[in-house]
Amino acid sequence: MFHAYSTILREEGVSRGLYSGVAPAMTGSLPGTTLYFGTYEYTKRTLTSAGVPDTLAHLAGGSLGDFVASFIYVPSEVLKTRMQLQGR
Repeated sequence: MFHAYSTILREEGVSRGLYSGVAPAMTGSLPGTTLYFGTYEYTKRTLTSAGVPDTLAHLAGGSLGDFVASFIYVPSEVLKTRMQLQGR
């Protein structure tokens, strides 16, 4: 593993080698996480106030939150991967 790090640093440098694609990952991280937790909390509170058992409310909130956040996470991850593969 040390050899891989040193080779990448020597041949591509820090920003192109180790941190390529970090900008789209960070750009998608904050809005995606905000969307996830907002959806999760809203769904959980709505379901528990309607009398749904806590376990089911947490499960539904997490599932719906992840589904909604994937509309932000997936494109940013695709962009990150493409940038890493292109060496930008």
